[in-house]
Amino acid sequence: MAEDKAYVSSEEIVEAIKLWPNYQSKQVSAEDVRAWLGQRPSHIEQRYLFTILQNLRFFTDNEIREKLGDIHSSIKRQIPDFVQRRRSHTRKDIIVTYVDGPGKSGASYASLYAEENGINAQNVMEIEGLKGFLSSQKESNAIASIIIVDDIIGTGNTMKGNLKAFFSNHLDRLAELGVRLDIAVIAATQKGDVAVRRYLEEVEFENVDLRICEVIDENHIAFNGQDGIWSSDSEKNIAKELIQDIGYSIQKNNPLGYGDGGLMVVFSRNCPNNSLPLLHSSGKKESPWRPLFPRIMH
Repeated sequence: MAEDKAYVSSEEIVEAIKLWPNYQSKQVSAEDVRAWLGQRPSHIEQRYLFTILQNLRFFTDNEIREKLGDIHSSIKRQIPDFVQRRRSHTRKDIIVTYVDGPGKSGASYASLYAEENGINAQNVMEIEGLKGFLSSQKESNAIASIIIVDDIIGTGNTMKGNLKAFFSNHLDRLAELGVRLDIAVIAATQKGDVAVRRYLEEVEFENVDLRICEVIDENHIAFNGQDGIWSSDSEKNIAKELIQDIGYSIQKNNPLGYGDGGLMVVFSRNCPNNSLPLLHSSGKKESPWRPLFPRIMH
């Protein structure tokens, strides 16, 4: 009876996915979801997996563009005005960069940030190229802002590590040139937000600001301190054991995602590694698992 009651109907699947955007230019179908759920034989286990899908935070490309525009609107209030005399005229006094390396999500969103906000495409550069660029600048205040763009802050540890390396290489030169630094992030957990802000308070550079578009709701974190998306503490524990079991077969060291974040977050271009591995990564040969949102690995 419990198995029959737990069965996920086709109508439920259609309802859950009807507002999902394309993922990596492909629509996730009801058949895809059914096949993903069917990797566990029990209807009760499938119901737990389906609960994850029902509580995804799915960021669309249009939504991301809008959020990057919102961030830039707040940054513009802190820098000199720009007069666009022609439609083709773009800003050349703002540098857009990223800290997670070429080919990663930061590079993609840095280019999107520049495109959305009228910044010259040549001003999007890898972090490695920034040192030479800053050394070549002869005038103070020639650059209004350097903007570091990223998609998500989970625990905050990765961003803190990247910022430490950034400041180690560029802090003195930023101060000499009077350049402000803005960190633009689409989404962050509350924990990650707090961790990065605390780190920035310790840095001997006052002209820096962290701007986050959306703090991830607790209902998009599979296992937070409360029952959250689960009907009871008992159900939460059973679901966690199942999802960890699948996660161990995929990423032994991080069965609930990087830093055991347990996020249920998907971006239309990629799925972050802070999210549950069963959403984005394949299992090993001895324990095969096919993800619903395959993560691009660069």
